[in-house]
Amino acid sequence: MLKQTRSTENYLKAIYRLSGYDYGGLPEGHDAYPVNTNTLAASLHTKPSSVTSMLLKLSERGLVDYQPYQGALLTPYGFKLASHVVRRHRLWEYFLAGNLGLGTGEIHELAEELEHVRSVLLTDKLSDFLGTPTTDPHGNPIPGSDGQTVGLHRVALGSLDLDLSGPLVFAGIQNRDLNLLRDVNALGLLFGQAFEVIHRGSAAGESWELRLADGRTVHLEEQQATTLLVVAKTGMQTLPT
Repeated sequence: MLKQTRSTENYLKAIYRLSGYDYGGLPEGHDAYPVNTNTLAASLHTKPSSVTSMLLKLSERGLVDYQPYQGALLTPYGFKLASHVVRRHRLWEYFLAGNLGLGTGEIHELAEELEHVRSVLLTDKLSDFLGTPTTDPHGNPIPGSDGQTVGLHRVALGSLDLDLSGPLVFAGIQNRDLNLLRDVNALGLLFGQAFEVIHRGSAAGESWELRLADGRTVHLEEQQATTLLVVAKTGMQTLPT
């Protein structure tokens, strides 16, 4: 049997984000997005073959429902474990920034270590001590003990004003277009990624230019860009998740 290891938890956390659970991306009654092998490999900076092997193990353990060539979805048990990892990570970031005075550039790496301390008692006590925060210092939603997050207001990218300032986060797609999601994932834009709009496209054929938080540039067609749902995170800077 596959033990609950750091690697297991990192996979579950990535699938949680890429399935659309984060940032209010799945309103009540909406299904999660299946995460394909290549998208997960890109997110975890590993080989697709390694991802396939791990997904098969996670499936055997009942943590994901994995269908080759279709993708992976978290089972209810997998969702529970994944949301707990995300909850621990973001609570620790809140503590490190607010109580120890560490900068936003430091807290992510430390929280990556602390998120694997699996004590439910400690996590709940930490949340109580911090006043039950709903977002971390980066503006990311903190799941509650039941795995649910406070819904954030998502808007269509195409509906925003021309004068865009501050980072946005890719948090959904109008009409749940799976083909469009695969296309933008292949370009490097994944759920939960922060970006800024460098150039707004047009219906005349001009493409949109987006700059991701890691400095990469992504070009989207007008039809692709305008159907993206985003969360505004004004004032935030480096935005790891």
